[in-house]
Amino acid sequence: TAVYTKNMRLVKKFMARQFKNQTTDSVIYACYLAMQKAQGHKIKIKFPYFYNRIGTAYEKQNKFDSALFYFKKTTDSGYAAKNSKEYLTALNHIGAFHFSQGNYNKALDEFLKFLKVSGEVHDSSNIEGGLVNIGNVYLDLKKPRIALDYYKKALLFLDTLDKCKTAAREVAIGNAFSDIRFYEKIAGYSDSAYLYYSRALLKSKSCKNDEIYSVILSDMSNVYHDKGNYAKSIETLLETIQIKLNKGYPNIGTDYVNLAGNYLSIKEFKKAKETFLKVLKVDDVIGLDNYSLAYKGLGTACKKLGEFKEAAHYLELYGLYKDSLYQESSSEKRKELEMNFEFDKKEALTKAENDKQKVIALAEARKQKLIIWWVCGVLGLMTIFSYFIFKGLKQQREANQIISKQKHEVEKQKELVEEKQKEIIDSINYAKRIQNSLLANKDFVNRNTRENFILFKPKDIVSGDFYWATRATNSKKEELFYLACCDSTGHGVPGAFMSLLNIGFLSEAINEKDITEPNAIFNYVRQRLIESISKEEQKDGFDGILLCINKTSGQITYAAANNNPLLISGNSLTVLKSDKMPVGKGEKTNPFSLFQIEVKPDSVLYLFTDGYPDQFGGPKGKKFKYKPLEELLLANFHLSLQDQAHLLEQVFSDWRGSLEQVDDVLMMGVKL
Repeated sequence: TAVYTKNMRLVKKFMARQFKNQTTDSVIYACYLAMQKAQGHKIKIKFPYFYNRIGTAYEKQNKFDSALFYFKKTTDSGYAAKNSKEYLTALNHIGAFHFSQGNYNKALDEFLKFLKVSGEVHDSSNIEGGLVNIGNVYLDLKKPRIALDYYKKALLFLDTLDKCKTAAREVAIGNAFSDIRFYEKIAGYSDSAYLYYSRALLKSKSCKNDEIYSVILSDMSNVYHDKGNYAKSIETLLETIQIKLNKGYPNIGTDYVNLAGNYLSIKEFKKAKETFLKVLKVDDVIGLDNYSLAYKGLGTACKKLGEFKEAAHYLELYGLYKDSLYQESSSEKRKELEMNFEFDKKEALTKAENDKQKVIALAEARKQKLIIWWVCGVLGLMTIFSYFIFKGLKQQREANQIISKQKHEVEKQKELVEEKQKEIIDSINYAKRIQNSLLANKDFVNRNTRENFILFKPKDIVSGDFYWATRATNSKKEELFYLACCDSTGHGVPGAFMSLLNIGFLSEAINEKDITEPNAIFNYVRQRLIESISKEEQKDGFDGILLCINKTSGQITYAAANNNPLLISGNSLTVLKSDKMPVGKGEKTNPFSLFQIEVKPDSVLYLFTDGYPDQFGGPKGKKFKYKPLEELLLANFHLSLQDQAHLLEQVFSDWRGSLEQVDDVLMMGVKL
């Protein structure tokens, strides 16, 4: 025992030196010596403790095969199965090894074992780590939605006081949202990614972890670039690059590539060239990818600067690296497809086995029940009603034939109705895709406004409400940006037809007839509607607002038909003017007025249709109304526009409750 105790002290002494002086060979030697002495004196020793220390030491020497050998000795040890701490440590290292090698099946098996044992001993810290490891596997497999579920579950087991770890997990959630945005092309997920990155950024500041802080800045720069906010993306990248240069953190080459890409986007070609050249000088460039992007970017920048000889040289180098990357990516893609196939096959087999067991159990229970009822029924009928059974057998057979015939006819009619219903719904869904393609593109609106939100909730699949945007140039060669928020007559399919017609006439007025003033545009569209669809006294058209932002002079004008914009500046809300007549045939046919907005810094203009204030709900089932909506906007003006949109949607949902949505809902906010 004394020899064992002495050697344990020696192990701990060398372990301390390992982290200070990286003397991993000393740790391995000490562990071997301790086990040898213990065996010689017939001492029962916790060998898994030493196996894990040796495995960790080999890991630090990048001798992964040797490390894996000793971690497996721990998991194979009968004692380790009882000692959950050492067993979990080994499982985690084995899973991490397979994950680093791209062997996702084996990595997932080890992490699932790790999670199961952690749950059995109620170790919340290890449960959290296991969930994160599984999430990382699915993120690498390009299944970010599954990864997101595991990351969110992990947060439930995390100590909220540990801000550094919480920040790291929120970064992982942000990355999952970002990957969903990349693969599925859904703009809203960029906002979700930004929200989690922002939270993580605050926590990393408070825990003073510069490495996490710099990683988050890199991720946030991609979100800014995705939104078209190149200035903010550049500012963020410059900050993270400075931190990484000061601290010697890795992956600075990727940051230089992203920074140069932003410079190209804003046509700062000289800065782009200088930054791409820095990519070729850093030591931590990952693979060929950054080199390829750098050479391609240099070719583009030099071409724009008129340096055609240099451009040709860099583009030739880009071609060489591109070929190498193609071979590398083809191999990786093939491996990825094989891995995904194995995962899908495994999940399908598991599901099939579970379904099979359920079917067997259900069939067995049903069989038992049928036997019992059949025996009871036969005995009862034979003893009491045998005479009536035989007498009524013929009548029953005839009745069954009639019922069967009727049932067949009903099923046939049902199938016909369902087929027609499916055709109608498919047609409406196709109409929705057409309508969505004509609505204003969110990225286009983002590029032409400082900040905005669009809350759009059709009552049915397609909508009579619509928002639309375009750009034009007036006779003075000034750049004009138009934004429309309108409510067509009706909703559903009829409203959608009207919205398509109205969008077409607005586009015709601006892009074909070169009409630039919003009120003149409304006058033209009204005339076209009357000529086209109001010949039989129909009063179809729309209420709405057409906003015009002069990008050159900064002047903002608008025309409004039966719809008042709201302007909030500071703590003051102003209901702006409108013409009390529709764009279409109505009681009045006066020319529309041209209104001008006096722009103050950080003012927000709200455009909306009547769907939100006219919604029935609340405890008494009454309309929401305009006054409460104005108070809600004024009370939450200090929030970001995206947070305001989330709040407005939540308030609307809570107010409506279980009641039906009565009309299409459209609300827009634009920071001036």
